[in-house]
Amino acid sequence: MVPPSSSYSPSLRPPDEHSRATKWNPASSLSRLSFSSSRRSRPWGTSPRGWVVLCARAWRGPPATGEGPQGPEKGSLQPVESQSVPGLTFPSALTLSTLAFLMLIAVLTDQIWTRTDEQYPRPRRQESLLRTLRTAERRILSDVDWSDPRTEEKKFLSNHLPVSAVDLSVHFYIKTSGLRLYLSRAVKSADTWARDTDSGSVTFLFDNHQADVVDKFGAEKPWIAIRHVEGTDKQGEYKGRGDKKAAIAAQHLKTRAVLDSYLTGPIPDWVCYLDDDMSVNVAVLKEDLLELSPSCSPDCLIAHGELFNENPYTIGGYCMQSNLVKRLATLFATKTDDELGWTDTDDVDFNKHVMQDALGVTVTNSERWYSEFAFPEVDEYGDFHKHSLHELSSMYGAKAWDNFSERKKAAQNDVELMARFVPNVAVYHMGYEK
Repeated sequence: MVPPSSSYSPSLRPPDEHSRATKWNPASSLSRLSFSSSRRSRPWGTSPRGWVVLCARAWRGPPATGEGPQGPEKGSLQPVESQSVPGLTFPSALTLSTLAFLMLIAVLTDQIWTRTDEQYPRPRRQESLLRTLRTAERRILSDVDWSDPRTEEKKFLSNHLPVSAVDLSVHFYIKTSGLRLYLSRAVKSADTWARDTDSGSVTFLFDNHQADVVDKFGAEKPWIAIRHVEGTDKQGEYKGRGDKKAAIAAQHLKTRAVLDSYLTGPIPDWVCYLDDDMSVNVAVLKEDLLELSPSCSPDCLIAHGELFNENPYTIGGYCMQSNLVKRLATLFATKTDDELGWTDTDDVDFNKHVMQDALGVTVTNSERWYSEFAFPEVDEYGDFHKHSLHELSSMYGAKAWDNFSERKKAAQNDVELMARFVPNVAVYHMGYEK
């Protein structure tokens, strides 16, 4: 019995051909979907072969009804022209040619309609992210009215769009210090993940502490760049009883130092600004940027995103798309921190007053970025899930920190978990490497 959802119905064929109809194949209904709606309730007389019969009847004229046994049977079809005119006339020859053409079309269409999926497979989806990126049009940055930092005309800088993660150009800036603890982090980064980048695409932003040691460090590792930012020696004093005002000023100066060279010079596809306690899997990061960019381009700001008093902000650093880099560089060139309302930290306050209020940009959270306030857990299917302190705060309230610390420590002590986790995330806190 043929299921009612089938695209095949016995009424689609003449009665004498029911036994030769293709057996119903539930997998084939989708491949014949474009035909099923027109065939489902169509009477036999309007099937492909039915059309031929109808045309033949119209040409031959009405059936002979008054002839006896010696003549044609009742209801048989006889051409009116042939009974009175010997041979074929031009109209009848033309009609026969038309009928032959109709029969050919009927046979061909009938074969197509009764094909199974093995003969006529469904097309596979060929669209992919990379194809979309290859065909996307790059717009010209010079068309933008940069006097309005929140202009709706957001243009790309380069004249080509990378077709794969390998083609992405990324420049990393690391906020650090010449003090011993921070310098040791810089050395570790330079000797590990920074070697996986293009030469000269990692710049360490130092203060003037142990400037000679820092310069020697840079000279010994030619694949990195060193820059001393004046006025940032108190960068780390925002904690405890230090000079918080000077520390915030240092944060602002280093943030601006990332952007000042891009006001007129060439801009890579992405610029990343990271704390010195963050590590990077460069290949994974490029894949992550490429995958997330369609949802936020051309002004992507990608990071571990969190909320503070319902305001989105970045933790541990971020990566900015080239168009956003240009807009931010132009904004910094025309506005002071006070004019922007940026008077506090380079994470929460920067995101609130500079990114959101001035530029209209909100961070895009990546599931492959793990700051010190995030940890992984694995479900029963072996998939990683990112959990954050903010998430637990909404669930456990005052007990959130204890819950977070316990679960993060358990994750860090799981050797098998860390062996799978660390190589497969884009950016992560150095604490996971212990």
